Amino acid sequence: MLLVACDVGSPTALRDAPQVVGAYPLEGASGVPLDGPFIVNFDRRVSPRSVSRGSIRVASGNTSIFLSVRYDILEQRAVAVPFDGARLTPDVDYRLVIEGVEDLDGGVMAAPVTIHFHTGRDVARQAPVRATAAWGAVEPIFARSCATAACHDASFRAAGLDLSSSNGVATTAIGAPATTLPSGSVGEEGASGGPFFTGLRIVDVLGGVGRADTSYLVYTVLGDPHIYGDPMPPDAPLSSGEIATVVAWINAGAPTQ
Repeated sequence: MLLVACDVGSPTALRDAPQVVGAYPLEGASGVPLDGPFIVNFDRRVSPRSVSRGSIRVASGNTSIFLSVRYDILEQRAVAVPFDGARLTPDVDYRLVIEGVEDLDGGVMAAPVTIHFHTGRDVARQAPVRATAAWGAVEPIFARSCATAACHDASFRAAGLDLSSSNGVATTAIGAPATTLPSGSVGEEGASGGPFFTGLRIVDVLGGVGRADTSYLVYTVLGDPHIYGDPMPPDAPLSSGEIATVVAWINAGAPTQ
């Protein structure tokens, strides 16, 4: 079975709140696999902190299913599956409810979106996989594009960041706080700190678990308009494949060996 996010609307420019523009399953779908996954695409990057069991729910009647929910920053989508290998009940009407999701400026969905579906009797047999990458995959990207003279090398350490070696990354990037603007302020470059960006780590790893969606480094290489200063690298942006490798490396726990 091909798991895709199917279009349920078209985004328009300059909307004040995030919009759901695609979802799996479709409204009125039947034969939906008992193990999901349930996928929700948004028209913009949203705050990962607002993507949770509280904002993405699957329910039947008054009973909600306990879900495991994650946010995919590159695809701008939420992916949810029943927690710990559980399954939905066969041949039952369910609804997927999306509400309260915020964008990076603090705009909140204006109204809940509800998608009704009916389960089948089968499982998907295709669990969504979060890509991971080793240090050896990301090291040459840093060396070629970041750890250059007068930038993030061991000598210059622009913004205090050394990406020239595994030790430099471990001591200056992983768990280190990012220098951001105060929430809501605007700097000379026109970048707003935004409520979400206050207090982010450059590379967010806690207890060996990496979070690309809350790592400031990812937003800088994506060129997100909220970041302070220029997108990185300023002269030759990373390719989509290189950005995906950086994201996969962080999601692997940002190993440095």
